[in-house]
Amino acid sequence: MSDPASSPCYAHEFEDYVLGMSPAQLEARVIAERLAAVRARIASACARVGRDPGSVRLLPVTKTVAVARLRAAVAAGCTTFAENKVQEAQQKACALSDLDLRWVIVGHLQRNKARVVARFAHKFQALDRLKLADALQRRLDAEDRSLDVLVQINTSEEASKFGLHPDDALPLLRAMSGRIQT
Repeated sequence: MSDPASSPCYAHEFEDYVLGMSPAQLEARVIAERLAAVRARIASACARVGRDPGSVRLLPVTKTVAVARLRAAVAAGCTTFAENKVQEAQQKACALSDLDLRWVIVGHLQRNKARVVARFAHKFQALDRLKLADALQRRLDAEDRSLDVLVQINTSEEASKFGLHPDDALPLLRAMSGRIQT
């Protein structure tokens, strides 16, 4: 068997292991380095257009990511995560309930999932119909919670995409305005 330190693929990991870094610490370090690189790219893009980088929110999507990796991301400074599968988001929220995290649901939502979303999510980014808004509101009232919601508009008008047709956005907002609780 060859020495792992001699392999270019494992030299970094072997060096860290020898220096006393656990796999979890290594994972946290790698995630922190990647987050720093993404934040640097955001800052650079903001500088080019004269925008404050603090006005940009980084929203990591946790699709297929294990809870252990999410803990490493939290250690690197992430406090908000997004997920497009409600059950997976709920399981992760429960597994990480010892941490002060915010959960965002992205993508199409079936009305029968409103109950689950109302229990733990902080934001929903794809509201596209009044019946779903009403279902969410009923569940939120029952849970005595509120939920930030973004309306999804299908600006490309592609049939394969979810979201309201642009012409339907204002009527939906008008219909909802009488139902909004402040």
